Amino acid sequence: MTDEGKRLFLSSMVAVGLSFVLSYLPVCSLFYTIPVIVIAGFFHDGKRLIPALVSGSAVVGYTLIQNHAALQSELGRIGVLISLFFPVVLWVSALVWIALEGKRSIRRYLASCVFGTVVSLVLLVWLTSASDKVVALDKIMSKSFATLLGSFSQQAGLSFGTDAQLQGMYRMAIQVTGALLVPICMVLVGVNEFIALNIRRRNDQSISEAVVAWHLPLERSVWVFLSCWTLVAVSYFAHGAYLLTAMAVNLAASISLLYALQGFAIVLYALRKKNRLFSAGRLFGYLVIILSLVPGLNVLVVVVLPLLGVTETWIMYRKNE
Repeated sequence: MTDEGKRLFLSSMVAVGLSFVLSYLPVCSLFYTIPVIVIAGFFHDGKRLIPALVSGSAVVGYTLIQNHAALQSELGRIGVLISLFFPVVLWVSALVWIALEGKRSIRRYLASCVFGTVVSLVLLVWLTSASDKVVALDKIMSKSFATLLGSFSQQAGLSFGTDAQLQGMYRMAIQVTGALLVPICMVLVGVNEFIALNIRRRNDQSISEAVVAWHLPLERSVWVFLSCWTLVAVSYFAHGAYLLTAMAVNLAASISLLYALQGFAIVLYALRKKNRLFSAGRLFGYLVIILSLVPGLNVLVVVVLPLLGVTETWIMYRKNE
């Protein structure tokens, strides 16, 4: 093995180890694929997939070993599978992203979102099927949520209401999550890949130039956008079944997210007109701070970015791009 090969091997081991550690830290677990995506960029052949394969296998395998007792019952197996939902979605998306090395970034991103989208919709349909196993699992999770939140409220000297009210909060949280499961997956996949891309190619202006040039197929996409949100409105006011409404919201929010990416490109274009060195990574960092720390303004950002993207159907914001 050459010296370069040894360095890549050691770097890959470090990346896999860091990825494994991140997968078991609160919040950081949602970004555990970043190290292996970064290291994959230094390989130039099929070996680039190996770190991600090892990392994902280790995370899934350790979770199964850690929960071996729960696997003895059918409800336990279902619970473990649900707990593996986000780790597996992120793992598969990372493998797709790495496998498509050399393709346009936006194409790689959309391809890496396909698995999460399909699995999210299948999971949504299954969880709303009201089968005996789903109902039993739902009761256990509802009681656990009420117990944990009730215990926390007592320790903190707060009051979140009665058990019935706590279970109502649980039901609302589950329904909101189900209605936004696809865009949540798309956001997590995109953040992992975008951060990894900027770490690997820091100070590379070609990333920002590629972001500025990104467009949706405007004439067709806007009709999909309008149709999805019309379906959401009809389902809501007609008091349609939850599954239909949730499916409609997932589709509408997903296309809105794509328009938000176009809005991001428009804002970046405007900033780079004033400062050619202003990067996509820098703008992303500012938006993360605003979304995390500035109440009120974060809601405005969530609304304005998709609207910017949609209105570019009729208004040419990037005239010289």
